[in-house]
Amino acid sequence: MTRTKAHGDDDTAGNLHQLCLEENGFGQGRHQETCSTPAKGDARVTAQGTSARRGNLRFRAVLYGLTSKHDQKPVRLAASEVVTVRVR
Repeated sequence: MTRTKAHGDDDTAGNLHQLCLEENGFGQGRHQETCSTPAKGDARVTAQGTSARRGNLRFRAVLYGLTSKHDQKPVRLAASEVVTVRVR
């Protein structure tokens, strides 16, 4: 089982943020693995999963700014460096 954690914040205190983990691996392209609930201040997210395949999985965290909890067009504020996890 793999567990990937991320946390993020932005200097625009008082605004809503949402943090998402994106995964890229096994030829499937980049997709959102999971997202945090919208939060003011520090946003945290944990993805847990298993893989039946061996190889490299690449993850990155993306922090979005929201105008409301149900914002359909969030603004991307920042993205982390890509982290590679080797599945054996």
